[in-house]
Amino acid sequence: MAHAPDRTSPARLIALVAVALLGLTAGGAWFYRSEQQELLRLAETQFASIALLKADQIVKWRTDRLANVADLCESPFIGPALRRFLSDGDADLGRDLLRRFDAFAKHNDFDDILLVDNNGRPRLSLSGTQETLAAGEHELDEALLKRKPVFT
Repeated sequence: MAHAPDRTSPARLIALVAVALLGLTAGGAWFYRSEQQELLRLAETQFASIALLKADQIVKWRTDRLANVADLCESPFIGPALRRFLSDGDADLGRDLLRRFDAFAKHNDFDDILLVDNNGRPRLSLSGTQETLAAGEHELDEALLKRKPVFT
């Protein structure tokens, strides 16, 4: 039996190769795009996790700093001295308190420590500020209401 002549013409072969290449190109583009989207989703998830972790660390750091200041103010040595200084303004006691504030600030990486009276007037300050804190400032109101140190 004689074989039928090959009907595959060069034009048909080129068309088949072109369709196959077009399919491969489209499949590759789809795969690349889906991988790119998956990597973006993964990066967003990782960044969100890092942001939450960092926010938690900052909250803990801030809480620890406030606890340190509260411990200082409530100590049996400093607390009464602070109250006595606020009531009578003894200059020698003020200098002693400022030395203690300075050491505390250096060990806890604080820029300044202010002791203000009920009117928001600084009575002691490491920076020497004399600017009265305005009533209605959230931090001052919170400190006066709760009778506790605040962090600004």
